[in-house]
Amino acid sequence: EVESGNVKGYVKTEYIYIGQEARKKADEIVESVAVETEEEKSEELFQFAESKEEEAERLQAEQEANMTQGQEVADYACEAIGKPYVWGGTSLTGGADCSGFVQSVYRDFGVSIPRTSSEQRSAGEAVSYEDAQPGDIICYDGHVGIYIGNGQIVNAIDQSSGIGITTATYTN
Repeated sequence: EVESGNVKGYVKTEYIYIGQEARKKADEIVESVAVETEEEKSEELFQFAESKEEEAERLQAEQEANMTQGQEVADYACEAIGKPYVWGGTSLTGGADCSGFVQSVYRDFGVSIPRTSSEQRSAGEAVSYEDAQPGDIICYDGHVGIYIGNGQIVNAIDQSSGIGITTATYTN
């Protein structure tokens, strides 16, 4: 008996290979099939399963990588502190409004997000405030900022304050 997601099925024992035996059998099959490149061989012919332990390790590594990149986003956004607030602006040096600031920070990381705060609020995946990580976008009614940790966001505040840090809970 085998399960994959919500699907349960059965496989005849003689067709099951695990560990080194599975690698050996895969190599034999790859050698017997004419495929143009080594990359195509591995990508097109096989998808190796992972144990629960291997999956847990992979997921932990992915989570750590995401946290590291989120911190990099937060740190980069903080480099714009002190720059001016410019309504409709998207420049990290010449000035930006809140959504232009967030869009420009993420653009510099190769991530394309919508332009306005309401569009940004509707994009991506919702995360509760309690689960917010540095680099997450915190959305308000008509405003957005980038969470930097410790209950704070970096954001384009207003014309008198420019780009700076405020508490993330200054409003709902």
